Order: sequence, then structure tokens, then C-alpha cells
Amino acid sequence: MHVINLEKWAIVAPNNETGVGRMTQDLRRLLDPIRVLVAPNRRLKSNPLSGRDAMLVWEQGGEVLQSQLAGLHGIILFEDSEYAHKTIEAASSMGIKVVMFVLWEWFRYYAKIWQSCDVFVCNTGFSAQLMRKFGFRNTVQLTWPVDVASLPNRIRSGPARVFVHNAGLFEKDDRKATVETLEAFSLVRKPEIQLIVRVQNELTVSINDSRIQIKRGNLADFRDLYKEGDVAVHPSKCEGLGFALLEAMASGMPLITTDYPPMNEYVTRKSMLVATKWGKYPAEQTQYIPQAHFKLPKVKDLASKISWCAENDMGAISRENRAWAEQVFAPARLREQWLTQLCQIEGA
Repeated sequence: MHVINLEKWAIVAPNNETGVGRMTQDLRRLLDPIRVLVAPNRRLKSNPLSGRDAMLVWEQGGEVLQSQLAGLHGIILFEDSEYAHKTIEAASSMGIKVVMFVLWEWFRYYAKIWQSCDVFVCNTGFSAQLMRKFGFRNTVQLTWPVDVASLPNRIRSGPARVFVHNAGLFEKDDRKATVETLEAFSLVRKPEIQLIVRVQNELTVSINDSRIQIKRGNLADFRDLYKEGDVAVHPSKCEGLGFALLEAMASGMPLITTDYPPMNEYVTRKSMLVATKWGKYPAEQTQYIPQAHFKLPKVKDLASKISWCAENDMGAISRENRAWAEQVFAPARLREQWLTQLCQIEGA
């Protein structure tokens, strides 16, 4: 039986506090002692290098990049970017196995470089279905390793009184449906409930509801997002991995989200799923990536879901979410799952 040596594998990705940077940290933790070739990212500086990590020198490609990849059996990438394309080209020419974890909403499936990848990994059935639709038969589905043990245990009970919404970096496309969340909450005529909205920048929306509290700025630790409130409200118009959804559920919080994939692959209770409609404003990248469309939550239905949570005991849903996460994201099981797949790739 083939035995994989993870010291001969590398993750090629940013290593900072962006979403993709956190993915790097998650996978490094699961696949220790894998190393990281740290790629650049425009939004934030990289975390300090540790162990056998190194900055990726990719701009000129060729011999310099090949020297960094020398001795590796395989690499894992997340981003559809110029550095990723050059790294894939170099690795493929050296006989190094290339594993691409697909963030479907940014994936330019028509790029020729993907023919050099050995396997595409998807974390949802929706993503895997899209990849097969695009003609990629070398696609597998693996669970993303959410670190449940590091998240707060927020088992809630009784009717919800405090709802929380993480707007993240509020942008004109409003992918997190912050505007719809504010509109829906204002329709719920219950003076005893509150809504906390966390946003990283200025929220350019008029708010005339004293029950709504806006908290601006980045938290030093993302886990603090899940330390307040009874129910998380994330009726996203589009999600790839969906950290805010998965981590809220893994913390034991009931979650209201959009009845559209991949969101409804995580939440299956109809009482927590919001009906949708097609939006006039598409995802900003749809000019180049046709599959990256938005599905908008219906405001009145979102209001009814908020109202339902304020009138019913959240205990069963809360316990169910935490138990689901502890089973699905069990580290030993996920490590075995990933190692089995990487062994097959390396031995092929």
C-alpha cells in the first residue's frame, strides 16, 4: 500500500487573515507536517514564516520557481490567479502532482492551464456538480476541515432575542445580503428583539430602528464573531466555502440562510431557509465567470424566519448544529479522508 510523506507536499497559497489565508491555516493544521509556499495577497500582509515555509518566488517562473518546487511530490492550491497558473505550469512540467481546491465562484473554467491539474477537490455537492458540468471528470468531494474545538460552544435555548449578522467587508454588490437583512428585521414588530451587525468598513445604509446595533472594525480573533447573539442571520446571495455559515453552526448557533446551494447543503431545516429570487445585479465577476450569479433572499420570507425564531425554542436546533459539526468535522476522520485521497493521487 502506498504511504504518503507529507513533508514532500506543499500548500501554495496566501498565509494571512483573508478567507483564503485562513484556508491555508486550516489545511496546514489538518495535514501536518505539510509546508507552505506563501503566495502574495493584495489585501493583507502575510503571517510570519514558520518551520519549512518560504515565500513563493513566482513572477519570472522558469528555473527559480522550479528550484522551489524541487523534491516535492505534490502541491495543493486554492486560487485562480497568475501565480497559481505559473506554479501549476512549472509543477506539471516536473511531474509534480497538482491538486486544485475549487472556489467555484471565482473559477475560470475555460483556462487551458486546468488541463495540467491531476485532481480538483470540491467541498460541496453543488461545486462538484458544476465542475462535472464543465467537463472535469477528475473531481472529488472532500469535507473542509473546520476546527470545531477552537470555536466557542454556544448552545442556545428559548426563543431568540439577539440576532447577529456578519456583513464582513461591505461592498456595492452586498453579497452577504446586509441590506435585505436590515429591511427584513425592521419588518418584524417585536420590541424585545435586537440585531447586531458587524461590518469591517463604513455601512452606507440608512438605519431608523433603535433595535439595530452596528459594530464596525475588525476583531482581533475571528472566533469572537460567534460569542454573542442567539441566532446567526446569513442569507448570502452567493457563497464558496462559507466560513461565516459553517463556523456559526459549528459553534452551536441556529442559522438562518438562503434556500439555494451551497447554503442549503449546510442548513436543511425549512424553518431556517429563506426563499429566493433572481437578482438584477449580478456578481461583479460574471462578465468573465458565467456561473457566478446571485440569488437574492426574499425580504418578507426572511422577516418571517426571524419572527419564527423569536417565537420558538432554539434549543433543539442549537444542539443539533453542534452535534452535526462535531461529527462532520472530526479531525481524525477528516485527516484519514484527505490522506487517502492524496495517497491515491500521488500513487497514480
